[in-house]
Amino acid sequence: MNQITGCNFFLFGAIRLKYLALVVIGIDVLSITSSNAGGHIAHLGGALAGLWFAASLSKGTDLTSWINWILDGFTSLFQKKTWKRKPKNEGTLWKQCHRSREGL
Repeated sequence: MNQITGCNFFLFGAIRLKYLALVVIGIDVLSITSSNAGGHIAHLGGALAGLWFAASLSKGTDLTSWINWILDGFTSLFQKKTWKRKPKNEGTLWKQCHRSREGL
């Protein structure tokens, strides 16, 4: 089974991730009446946000592109910048080689 669409469990074998997600969502729906209702509602909100993100990504829209842009800019502040020094006579050397080829 493809690693993106499923996972292997010891006693159950290969299970598709969408069925695993449905089981977890079902457990959270049934557990809303427990003492930690807010936590279970938060899990359901996260599942809804994940569904929205996956649906928009399959249509070709990346909802996190603005976050990636900000994080890339932030991490670029801490990357080592290397500067390549140009040789002093690069332009003249090129002109000399070019002239020698024209004369041939």
